Amino acid sequence: MAKDGLINCKKCGTLFFKNSGREVCEECFKKELELIDGIKSFVISTGLSKVSIDKISEGLVIPKNELEDLIIRGRLFTILPKIMVKCRFCGVELEDDEKTGFTCKKCLL
Repeated sequence: MAKDGLINCKKCGTLFFKNSGREVCEECFKKELELIDGIKSFVISTGLSKVSIDKISEGLVIPKNELEDLIIRGRLFTILPKIMVKCRFCGVELEDDEKTGFTCKKCLL
Protein backbone atom coordinates (compact mmCIF):
# COMPACT_ATOMS: atom_id res chain seq x y z
CA MET A 1 0.00 0.00 0.00
CA ALA A 2 2.59 2.60 1.00
CA LYS A 3 5.80 3.04 -0.91
CA ASP A 4 8.18 5.89 -0.16
CA GLY A 5 5.43 7.55 1.91
CA LEU A 6 2.92 7.59 -0.94
CA ILE A 7 -0.59 6.33 -0.17
CA ASN A 8 -4.04 6.58 -1.66
CA CYS A 9 -6.50 8.91 0.05
CA LYS A 10 -9.12 6.92 2.01
CA LYS A 11 -11.85 9.26 0.72
CA CYS A 12 -11.12 10.01 -2.94
CA GLY A 13 -8.34 7.59 -3.85
CA THR A 14 -5.87 10.30 -4.91
CA LEU A 15 -2.24 9.37 -4.48
CA PHE A 16 -0.52 11.69 -2.01
CA PHE A 17 2.50 11.88 0.27
CA LYS A 18 1.40 10.87 3.77
CA ASN A 19 2.28 13.38 6.45
CA SER A 20 1.24 13.93 10.06
CA GLY A 21 -0.56 10.59 10.27
CA ARG A 22 -3.50 11.60 8.07
CA GLU A 23 -4.97 9.00 5.77
CA VAL A 24 -6.71 11.56 3.57
CA CYS A 25 -5.27 14.03 1.09
CA GLU A 26 -5.06 17.74 1.80
CA GLU A 27 -8.17 18.48 -0.29
CA CYS A 28 -10.32 15.91 1.55
CA PHE A 29 -8.95 17.13 4.87
CA LYS A 30 -10.00 20.69 4.05
CA LYS A 31 -13.46 19.45 3.03
CA GLU A 32 -13.76 17.61 6.34
CA LEU A 33 -12.85 20.75 8.28
CA GLU A 34 -15.49 22.70 6.34
CA LEU A 35 -18.05 19.98 7.07
CA ILE A 36 -17.20 20.06 10.78
CA ASP A 37 -17.62 23.84 10.84
CA GLY A 38 -20.95 23.47 9.03
CA ILE A 39 -22.17 20.88 11.53
CA LYS A 40 -21.16 23.07 14.47
CA SER A 41 -22.91 26.10 12.97
CA PHE A 42 -26.04 24.07 12.23
CA VAL A 43 -26.25 22.60 15.73
CA ILE A 44 -25.77 26.02 17.35
CA SER A 45 -28.21 27.74 14.96
CA THR A 46 -31.07 25.40 15.92
CA GLY A 47 -31.13 26.91 19.39
CA LEU A 48 -32.05 23.48 20.77
CA SER A 49 -30.33 22.01 23.80
CA LYS A 50 -29.77 18.77 21.83
CA VAL A 51 -30.00 17.98 18.14
CA SER A 52 -30.39 14.44 16.81
CA ILE A 53 -28.02 12.91 14.29
CA ASP A 54 -31.01 12.40 12.00
CA LYS A 55 -31.89 16.11 12.12
CA ILE A 56 -28.29 17.10 11.36
CA SER A 57 -28.13 14.56 8.53
CA GLU A 58 -31.38 15.81 6.99
CA GLY A 59 -30.61 19.49 7.53
CA LEU A 60 -27.16 19.36 5.98
CA VAL A 61 -27.86 16.53 3.51
CA ILE A 62 -24.96 14.38 4.66
CA PRO A 63 -25.02 10.64 5.31
CA LYS A 64 -25.74 9.58 8.89
CA ASN A 65 -22.77 7.19 8.84
CA GLU A 66 -20.44 10.10 7.99
CA LEU A 67 -21.66 11.95 11.10
CA GLU A 68 -21.20 8.82 13.19
CA ASP A 69 -17.66 8.44 11.85
CA LEU A 70 -16.82 12.03 12.84
CA ILE A 71 -18.17 11.36 16.34
CA ILE A 72 -16.23 8.10 16.67
CA ARG A 73 -13.01 9.82 15.59
CA GLY A 74 -13.60 12.61 18.12
CA ARG A 75 -13.91 15.30 15.44
CA LEU A 76 -17.14 16.72 16.96
CA PHE A 77 -15.91 16.63 20.54
CA THR A 78 -16.59 20.31 21.26
CA ILE A 79 -20.29 20.04 20.43
CA LEU A 80 -20.88 16.40 21.37
CA PRO A 81 -22.98 17.32 24.44
CA LYS A 82 -25.39 19.10 22.07
CA ILE A 83 -25.78 16.07 19.79
CA MET A 84 -28.43 13.51 20.70
CA VAL A 85 -27.16 10.01 20.00
CA LYS A 86 -29.40 6.97 20.41
CA CYS A 87 -28.43 3.36 21.09
CA ARG A 88 -28.38 1.33 17.87
CA PHE A 89 -30.13 -1.57 19.59
CA CYS A 90 -32.80 -0.19 21.92
CA GLY A 91 -33.06 3.47 20.86
CA VAL A 92 -32.48 4.99 24.29
CA GLU A 93 -30.62 8.33 24.33
CA LEU A 94 -26.99 7.77 25.26
CA GLU A 95 -25.15 9.54 28.03
CA ASP A 96 -22.17 11.68 27.00
CA ASP A 97 -19.63 9.01 28.00
CA GLU A 98 -21.37 6.39 25.80
CA LYS A 99 -21.74 8.39 22.58
CA THR A 100 -18.64 7.18 20.79
CA GLY A 101 -19.80 3.56 20.87
CA PHE A 102 -23.46 4.03 19.86
CA THR A 103 -24.50 1.29 22.30
CA CYS A 104 -25.95 1.90 25.77
CA LYS A 105 -24.53 0.14 28.82
CA LYS A 106 -27.63 -2.05 29.17
CA CYS A 107 -27.28 -3.42 25.61
CA LEU A 108 -23.57 -4.05 26.10
CA LEU A 109 -24.31 -6.56 28.85
